[in-house]
Amino acid sequence: MTARTVTKQLTRRDVALELDIEVNTVDVYRRRTREGKMAPPFPEPDGYLGNRPWWKPEAIAAYKSQRHPGGWHGQERNRLPAA
Repeated sequence: MTARTVTKQLTRRDVALELDIEVNTVDVYRRRTREGKMAPPFPEPDGYLGNRPWWKPEAIAAYKSQRHPGGWHGQERNRLPAA
């Protein structure tokens, strides 16, 4: 009998909870990464269960360690002066 290795699979909801973001923001991050507008780039899914993406915890932990701690909320944005 062969031992099976079980890989923890983080769903979009799990990722959102881990990063303290909304579930739909995961999709926005993925789209911005594909468009080259996300730094650091959001990791590609490690697999799919049907049509639902999933990530390994290590991939999200690596992304989280590179991410600005406050996201846009912790940074000063360049804004156009009010007209």
